[in-house]
Amino acid sequence: MPPQLLPVGQASRDYNVTLHVRVSDAFGATSSVTLYVQVNDLPPEESAAVAGLLTRGENSTLSNLVRTGDVQAVLQLARSVSSVLNAARGNMTAAETESFTKIRTAMVTGLSKFQPRSMSSVNSIAGSLSQATRAPDQLSTETQVVASGVLSNMANFLRSQTREDISTEKVEESAVFIFTASINVMAGSSHAVEKAKHTADAGGNIQNVQHSTTAIFDTMNTMNELLLHGKRPGEKPTVFVQDEFEMSLTKQRCRNMGAQIVSTSGGAGKAGSWFRIPDTSVLFGQACGDSVGSENYQTTLNPFGYASNADMVKSSVAALQFRTDSGALPVHNLTQPIEVVTPRKDGAVAVRTERAATAPIGHNLMTVHKFNVTGEGAVHITLQPDEEGATVHLYLRHLAPPTRSTFNWTFTLPQAPEQLYTIPMDDKKDIRADPYTVHIPEDEIDGWEGECYLGVEYVPKNDSENVPFRDDTDLDIRESNITLNYTIKIFTSKCLFFDVNSHLWKSDGCKVGPLTSESQTHCFCNHLTAFGSDFQFFVAPNSLNIMEALKEFKNIHDNPAVVSTISIIVGIYLLLILWGRKRDMDDTKKMGATILGTSTGGSGLYQIVVFTGTRSNSGTTAKVSLILHGDVGESGPHTLEDSNRLTFARGGVDTFLVTTSLPVGALGHIHVWHDNFGDDPSWYVCDLNKGNIFI
Repeated sequence: MPPQLLPVGQASRDYNVTLHVRVSDAFGATSSVTLYVQVNDLPPEESAAVAGLLTRGENSTLSNLVRTGDVQAVLQLARSVSSVLNAARGNMTAAETESFTKIRTAMVTGLSKFQPRSMSSVNSIAGSLSQATRAPDQLSTETQVVASGVLSNMANFLRSQTREDISTEKVEESAVFIFTASINVMAGSSHAVEKAKHTADAGGNIQNVQHSTTAIFDTMNTMNELLLHGKRPGEKPTVFVQDEFEMSLTKQRCRNMGAQIVSTSGGAGKAGSWFRIPDTSVLFGQACGDSVGSENYQTTLNPFGYASNADMVKSSVAALQFRTDSGALPVHNLTQPIEVVTPRKDGAVAVRTERAATAPIGHNLMTVHKFNVTGEGAVHITLQPDEEGATVHLYLRHLAPPTRSTFNWTFTLPQAPEQLYTIPMDDKKDIRADPYTVHIPEDEIDGWEGECYLGVEYVPKNDSENVPFRDDTDLDIRESNITLNYTIKIFTSKCLFFDVNSHLWKSDGCKVGPLTSESQTHCFCNHLTAFGSDFQFFVAPNSLNIMEALKEFKNIHDNPAVVSTISIIVGIYLLLILWGRKRDMDDTKKMGATILGTSTGGSGLYQIVVFTGTRSNSGTTAKVSLILHGDVGESGPHTLEDSNRLTFARGGVDTFLVTTSLPVGALGHIHVWHDNFGDDPSWYVCDLNKGNIFI
């Protein structure tokens, strides 16, 4: 028996690989034993060296095995080397990544030399191919083309087999291996496209990606056809999930198939994309037949990233296709649209919000935000007030600020429940538009270019009737300065689909819907294909560039109004500094400790702290005195005063240390009075607390 290469063990199993060895003699006697072999991974540089010797070059082990046609040895070598490369992924240098890329190319090329001859050979080749293509950043576009060709050959081989030769279970088993390798190639294509954006000469790579992606989807369509042919109507969906790709296959009776939600993640309102389709009579007319299968996938990858306008897609990509045993059912030019929801990809675009406040009511003013539109896509305005249930009026105008009488659009938020777009659900949890979001369809602002102005006006409620005031004349004069704080988001969105004929993302036949939010796009489309969406967020206020403004001051005499305004602002600023300094000095005078009594060596020492309130007229101009009464004597009268600072002023804290020649014993009570002197002698003593310290 020749030496055998073993794959790297799993770290969770201490890198142990389990071997089941069975030995038979000429008389049919057998003996079985289980062995555990520890196979550790290597550092990247050693992995590249060892794997390179085994796979690269005309005289490598892989090349020799391919020439001899030993498919089993090639498969074992590919699995073992792939396990070493996959275990070494992490922080790698550019040279190590390039070396690993060449090794994977050699393995995929070697696997492509063998044609499938049975279901088991399909599973073995596809399984080895899925391991060899596991790293998207280590797949050259040439390797992707070769791998997609291998997968296409295997799918066509399975389709060439008679239905009696292969069972549904065996097809599903093979589909797992083929889909795994297909998604790996798709991820590699997505990575290659992103890399090509930063390369001057990327034309060849883009063409390779287009070729491999087209072949991958042809392969997946072939496998879906085989899987759906073996499914029974009403059977549990077949779901494939790998990394960033998820696909679901179902089959239904046409006569039982009404309007419904189609999703890979279990329904609308949950994470992921979903479709809401109308009745079969709208979808297919009379072409449905007895049963119909559906193929639904969603992915955060952009499989069609090779398109020249692929940068427009900021969401997940979702697709839905229907199929009968006769082939795919075309769905286009529908009289009732299909609804599609695609979530925005994390990090694809920055969500921009702005905090603002309305102008004081009663002054016929409004807060105005300015933003720019390009004429493409629907506009959405989400305004969330800090006050729950607050009513606001919005005024939108193109090219000029709006007024109450001059505007292009006006809205009142929140919208009434009966005005909100709603999708009823079987579980009673309806999907409903946000009452504080305004949706302006793209056809309503067709041709708008440049600046748009949004006015925001707060409409307070009448407390007695809980309804908005009719106009400013209804407001009490005491409420005329009320404002409302709020958070605002202004953004555009656009529904896109991929045209397989032109290989471009387009928007024909699709419109943005009212369920669109900052996290998803809602679309109405009259056809089916792969869908995505575009997002563009705006910062509502405009920034002020001080340096550009200062450049205009070439001659001060030409700007007397601006100079006067700046001078007044600087003057007010200096006055405020002087006023603040004076207030600080006054506060300092209000605080301090004063020693009362003539005995410096007295044995009695008592701390008196007086807090004067902050209300108007809390202080006093009178002289305050007190006597401490204890169980063995009293202190005599002490006037609480300090010639160096102001005492008992509003908001002041006065501390006095009262000394006595002899202790007065445990304090029983304190006698406090004042002489009623000065312009404002009144003083209200609200509390006396007995303890070690009297306040």
